[in-house]
Amino acid sequence: MENLTNNNAWDAEPNWSPDGAKIVFTSDRDGNYEVYLMNNDGSNFQNLTRSPGEDFEPSFSPTNQWITFTTNRDGNYEIYLMAPDGSWVKNLSNNIGADTNPSWSPDGQKIVFASSRNDTTDIYIMDANGGNQQNITMGVGSNTNPVWSPDGTKIAFTSDRDWEKKFM
Repeated sequence: MENLTNNNAWDAEPNWSPDGAKIVFTSDRDGNYEVYLMNNDGSNFQNLTRSPGEDFEPSFSPTNQWITFTTNRDGNYEIYLMAPDGSWVKNLSNNIGADTNPSWSPDGQKIVFASSRNDTTDIYIMDANGGNQQNITMGVGSNTNPVWSPDGTKIAFTSDRDWEKKFM
């Protein structure tokens, strides 16, 4: 085992690029949570977000072309998209609720995420460009941390339906 970040900062939420060459992660090494990119050997650290808001939960698209992340840079938590060099930043979810936990579909066409835009936290799916946002849990319990199955036919998530935390 090798320590790749070796500093006193909080470095967390690592995510490999699909080609295995890069790792994107969250760090507070510059004073607040930012999204960083580094080579798979721990070299060439780059702060991709440089925002006064909190930027976290980074994830590469299956095509290696995009990175999603959660941020509150506009006042509430939203799902954003950017290029792997930190350019072309776009708000994908863009609503008044808190949107978190983005996860790419295996084909890179959809993103599933958790949102509190209604009175509870539900699971939503949207197109990779932010369009066609659909609630798939409809207000039953609090639902978070969605992930796609490897074949893209199912979504697992955590729920407190029946007042117990469960994987659905």
